[in-house]
Formats: sequence, C-alpha cells, structure tokens
Amino acid sequence: MGAFKEHVKSKVHKRRLHALKTEPYTIEEANRAAGMGSYVKPGKRKMETLLPTAVVAEETLADVKKRAKLDEEAQKKLDEEAMEKKAEESDEDDDGDVNM
Repeated sequence: MGAFKEHVKSKVHKRRLHALKTEPYTIEEANRAAGMGSYVKPGKRKMETLLPTAVVAEETLADVKKRAKLDEEAQKKLDEEAMEKKAEESDEDDDGDVNM
C-alpha cells in the first residue's frame, strides 16, 4: 500500500491532476474556433485524489481479497433469496401458465 501513497506524491500523478483540471475540448469549442460563435474561456475543474478505503485502513492485499470474496458470497446469497421470493410471489405455475 506504500506504493500508492508514493504515487500520489509523485510528479506523474501531479502532472495528470493538472492536466485534468482544464475542461475537455468540446464540439461547441471547435465551432467557436471555426468562427461560429464567440470565444468562451475554458473552465477549471477542481481535482482531488480519492484514497481507497483499503489504503486509508492500511489493509494488506490478502485482507482486500478476503473482503472481496466475502462480499461476493453475500451478494450471491441476496440474489438467491430475491429469486426465491420472486418465485413465491409469481402467479404462474411450473408450466408458465398464469393462475387466476
């Protein structure tokens, strides 16, 4: 996790953040440059580095993988419960016929 913290402090990261501050070139800006409209100065955007929760908590890679696996299993369980509930609420029988 120290590599990410070093990257955030690096010149490469700071250069990329600086490049992202200027709003991207748009079709409207191209039309204005071609003489179809008046010039509008490009705006500036505020860029911040978002630190992943694993970096803030100083988790190891093994901890992150373990948490991801647990999250995946929990999601599968929720999906299965939702499918069962949906099947119970359905007005159709096993052949797909609607019961009235």
